[in-house]
Formats: sequence, structure tokens, C-alpha cells
Amino acid sequence: MGYRPISRMDALLEELCTRHGWCLREDDRDALVADPPREREAVVDSIVRAEFGDSAALDKDTRAWLTAVVEDWLFHPHGRGARSGLSR
Repeated sequence: MGYRPISRMDALLEELCTRHGWCLREDDRDALVADPPREREAVVDSIVRAEFGDSAALDKDTRAWLTAVVEDWLFHPHGRGARSGLSR
């Protein structure tokens, strides 16, 4: 049986790991799932810091891509997160 995410943030982080290779350390992942930032840019910055150690480490195009994925899972009213039925 496959992994079942418990929230939209959990699903977002699972996708980033399994599809894109951005696998956060367990304590970083657990912290984001337990208390996700409420603002889009804060979520992006938290993921980048956890993955690379510095939010400035991303080029503009990669940051735009990550922001779009975060938007789709956590903030868009008709995105994958809303359609998933998972809680925020």
C-alpha cells in the first residue's frame, strides 16, 4: 500500500520528494507538516532553507516553479490541494 498524506502540506512534500528528488530531512518535514507557514512565500522559503540551507540558493525559474507547485497544493481554491479533500 502506498503512502497516504495526512494534509495538503504532507502531500506537497511527498510530491516534491518522490517526483522531484527534493526530500527534506525528517525533522524539517515533520515541522512543516505540524505547523505550516500561512503565506505562500514563507512556505517556499521554508522548503528551500530545509533543502538547500539558504533561501537565496534557487535561480529565478526554479523558484517560480516551486512557487507554482506550492500554490497548487496549498493556496489555489481549485488546485490539487482543494481537490484532494485533505486539510491544510
